[in-house]
Amino acid sequence: MQINPGHDDFPALLAEALDVIVMAGFDPKPAAERLGCSSTQLIKLLQHEPRAMAWWNNCRLERGLHRLR
Repeated sequence: MQINPGHDDFPALLAEALDVIVMAGFDPKPAAERLGCSSTQLIKLLQHEPRAMAWWNNCRLERGLHRLR
């Protein structure tokens, strides 16, 4: 999965990824599986939007999970 953050579809893809991340309990592996990509690809997608990555990590920390890089 390759997408440029400047692409018109980026916000929609990011929103869908965030919805799936919530449904997966903030665990990247089942979220990525549901989205049809690898955990690494999913994390890289969110890293294009630092606020989204910070939100994901904050949600994980609140649940006693480690930060993602």
